[in-house]
Amino acid sequence: MTDQTNELRRINWSECFAFTNIFKTFRMAISPTKLLLAMAGLLLMGFCGWFLDAIWSSKHQAVKGAVVEYVVRGGAGMHRDGNREALAKRLRVLYQEMGGVGADQINKVADRFKDNPNGAVDDAIADLDLRSQFAAEMGLLEAAAAEKADRGKAYREQKARIARDKNRVAGELEALRPQGVFRTFLSYETECVYQMLDAARVLNFTNLLVPTITSGSGGLKDAGPWADVPASVLNVKDAESKELSIKTGPNGFGVLPSIFLMLRGLQWLMFEHGFFALLFLVFSLAIWSLFGGAICRVAAMNFARDEQVGFKTALAFAGRRFLGFFSAPLLPVAMVAGIGVCLFIGGLFLSIPYVGELVGGLLTGLALLGGFLIALIVLGAVGGAGLMWPTIAVEGSDAFDAISRSYSYLYSRPWRTAFYALVATVYGAFCYLFVRFFVLVVLKSTQFFVGWGTRWTYRPGTGSASGTKLDAMWPKASFNDLYLSPPAFGAEGWDKVGAVLIGIWAILLVMLLCAYLVSFLFSGSTIIYYLLRREVDATDISEVFVEEEPESPEALGAVSPAAPSEAPPTPAPSEPAGGDSGGEVTPPAPADPAG
Repeated sequence: MTDQTNELRRINWSECFAFTNIFKTFRMAISPTKLLLAMAGLLLMGFCGWFLDAIWSSKHQAVKGAVVEYVVRGGAGMHRDGNREALAKRLRVLYQEMGGVGADQINKVADRFKDNPNGAVDDAIADLDLRSQFAAEMGLLEAAAAEKADRGKAYREQKARIARDKNRVAGELEALRPQGVFRTFLSYETECVYQMLDAARVLNFTNLLVPTITSGSGGLKDAGPWADVPASVLNVKDAESKELSIKTGPNGFGVLPSIFLMLRGLQWLMFEHGFFALLFLVFSLAIWSLFGGAICRVAAMNFARDEQVGFKTALAFAGRRFLGFFSAPLLPVAMVAGIGVCLFIGGLFLSIPYVGELVGGLLTGLALLGGFLIALIVLGAVGGAGLMWPTIAVEGSDAFDAISRSYSYLYSRPWRTAFYALVATVYGAFCYLFVRFFVLVVLKSTQFFVGWGTRWTYRPGTGSASGTKLDAMWPKASFNDLYLSPPAFGAEGWDKVGAVLIGIWAILLVMLLCAYLVSFLFSGSTIIYYLLRREVDATDISEVFVEEEPESPEALGAVSPAAPSEAPPTPAPSEPAGGDSGGEVTPPAPADPAG
């Protein structure tokens, strides 16, 4: 028997190494249907948050840095009051810098800041009247230049210096306004996401995990857990105001601490602004139950069958299973609340003198069992949340099946689930870096060539001696800031109208980048669900729930069904040779092979 050698022509990497299927996420995430669904969800959620911020009282709005203050130092409203006092002090400093306002008026506005920050900022803008000051100083400079007949480089530099000073003060005044609960929460969560992506690119997974988990028990200068955090991680801009912000970068928080910080931001929203959180989170859950479920459905069909699902078809599927998508994340909350109520009742019984101590001590084991169940539910909800909606999208099932499968896959294969999640995070970080750079190139190239067409225009109000009309309407983008607000005193004539129109298009482009992140998240979660299902249930990846579409009358047949009077005759059974068989039909004998 001769030895036969087989030549290896091709390796099926997706079969040998299942995690390589995750690398298909980028191609799936840039699908126009998914991007459109994600963009629609982001716009609706943004409108919901903006509307709530608009109707919320200024007194109860969030101040700048409130979330980080809560995360670092713990506590509640005292930090809001302390920050407002620090901001009021900064308002006094701005008054003193500009001059021309009496001390009584300054004290009045600063005191008003504690109860009505928006009103205090409006009063400060009216008192300082920066626009009139800007026009007056520019007029004096123009008159001096006319006498000397000198409008050269030095003249332009002087006008730019005046504009820079006034733009800075105007920007600081606007920064003193409360950001709004939604805007504060969104900016904090966005900062955490950027930090997580930066950490993933350098494979920083657990840096500063312990200080993050134990945060809130002390200040930066105290013996609390944040005392060991490097100053390069937490930016303290002012020793008196102690304004904090989480710095992104490879030496900052790792992937897991960044996720934990995101959860702490959600905790701030619920504990500090409970009613706002209830309204916003319910509306957001409803929005993403529809659009997120639709994205998962498109990803499910695309990955399993390489089929493209249209926008309307995906939304129709998510709409029919909206209740399942909506209630799946709420079931763990309901279960924890139910167990918590039982423990609360046990605590009430424990408070009974004499009997409570005895019986309560004996039943502490049941209480610990309840705590054990809560831990299982919470960890399962956090770790398996990304599998709930893909379950419904793939299986066409309900919320109970989503909870059952997500918990089962997570606890059956915890390390494999964690590995898939880390691979998706690192891969997503590099993909996001590429997409963000691509968007930057789009913005930069557009601004460069359009700017050449406006290089003859002159706008000293931009604060630059070479500032143009385009600079006044659309400041140059950078990698960290893809869109910047126009300077306060840069516009002339109809420039403000053009700035608004340009800003709409620029913001939509930046939102498209955010939509890509959302699409990547749901697409990656769906792929991970398929991989875990194959590992745990031995179900082939190509198996996906497909709804049976009702057949049209044309598909049922071109000829209409016959009337009862025209029913075709029933054929009589054939009578075999050899006599009566009693109604049985004998099959014919097989042919003789020999012929």
